[in-house]
Amino acid sequence: MSQQSDRVDRRVWVIAAACSCGPLMSGLDSTMVQRVAGHSQFRVQCPTGDIQWVTSGYLLALALTLPLSGWLVDRVGARRIFLGCFAGFILCSVLSGFATTIHVLILCRVLQGIAGGLLAPMMQMMMARHADATWRE
Repeated sequence: MSQQSDRVDRRVWVIAAACSCGPLMSGLDSTMVQRVAGHSQFRVQCPTGDIQWVTSGYLLALALTLPLSGWLVDRVGARRIFLGCFAGFILCSVLSGFATTIHVLILCRVLQGIAGGLLAPMMQMMMARHADATWRE
């Protein structure tokens, strides 16, 4: 094997850098909501128990979508799912910011959790497939 073939293709690094933004956003979002829960409770005027569903709904949706990732990739494709989830995550983030009732906020967070739950596995799958394809060349 030559030294050239032992190097990781530059395109793999570009894909890794571009795709890592999605799981990073999802991870940050799952932790930072607790910091603003008090402000959200004041803004939408609801009990503390209801505001906890904003975080719980997000995390439950995130966890429940992980097993679906393999099935969805076989039917739709990793790139389409990743781009759709990335756009959906950003859209739901904006909608969460404009939510005026607790029910709308919880719905937006659950939809955001569904999109966020698929970002990390799709990133890993796209990187692994591209790295495997370049390695075989």
